[in-house]
Amino acid sequence: ALYELGRVDEARAEHARAERELDGDDSRIATLWRARIWARRHEWARAVAAYDALVAAHPDDAEAALAEAEAYALEGDFAAVARVTRTLLDRVPTNRRARELLAWALEATGDLDGELQVRAALAEEEPDDAAIQQGYARALERGGRNRQSLAAYRHAAALQPDAELRESVDRMRLRTTPELAGGLAADSDPNTVSLRGLAGVAVPFGARHHLALQARYDNARGLPGSASLAGETSQVALTGALLLEARWGGRLVVGGEARYTDGPRFGGAGHNQLFEVGGQAAASSPLGDHGSLAAEGQLNAAW
Repeated sequence: ALYELGRVDEARAEHARAERELDGDDSRIATLWRARIWARRHEWARAVAAYDALVAAHPDDAEAALAEAEAYALEGDFAAVARVTRTLLDRVPTNRRARELLAWALEATGDLDGELQVRAALAEEEPDDAAIQQGYARALERGGRNRQSLAAYRHAAALQPDAELRESVDRMRLRTTPELAGGLAADSDPNTVSLRGLAGVAVPFGARHHLALQARYDNARGLPGSASLAGETSQVALTGALLLEARWGGRLVVGGEARYTDGPRFGGAGHNQLFEVGGQAAASSPLGDHGSLAAEGQLNAAW
């Protein structure tokens, strides 16, 4: 506690006094306390040697194994945390603290599949623990399993309704709920009357990806005596776009459009019918902290 309060000199003095009192005592509890003191002072080699000796002498000593795992965590060696906790769980598979430390270590080392496996088992066994459910929800979110993550966040929020969990539920709802949009507009002037209708949907999937679809209808009709438009022109267009975002900041957008236009033939009677298709792709990627690289291509055809 003295270290947390910033009273480092007092903490060191207390450790020195405790070491003197433990000197010559080779009991399990004395060895454990010496190892804790050395770990707190960042004397890793001495602490780990003491913990290893304790675990070798008492293989089922969860307290010693967990203390060693926590010492490795303080040192930032999460691979060692995973190794120690797995060894303990081979002997005591129900130890909750060991499983929590293992999940944390797997998260720190980037082993998302392993972390999810551990957190899923904990969530199933501890359905009424909000912290366990929240940890599972976060792992699901990092893995892009948005709908499962939303369900887990909702479960955690029901157990412990606080602002952080409500924000998490709202965030995941935005990632999993399709967005619908539509509109209808009409316009007229002395020459023409025009009508436009629009409907679209954006569907999120994965962690950062969206699929957008849009349908558009345009109609313009020239009024009697109009000099700008003779007859009636209508167009129907269908548009789709796929947005993919990478964890490292890269982005790829692939889109396409199909258009059908029916309009008056220039300089004569009858109508022209035109069918057009087009596609485009754009990609961008960050370069360092202040630069980016972008490329774009487009193709259109009509007949």
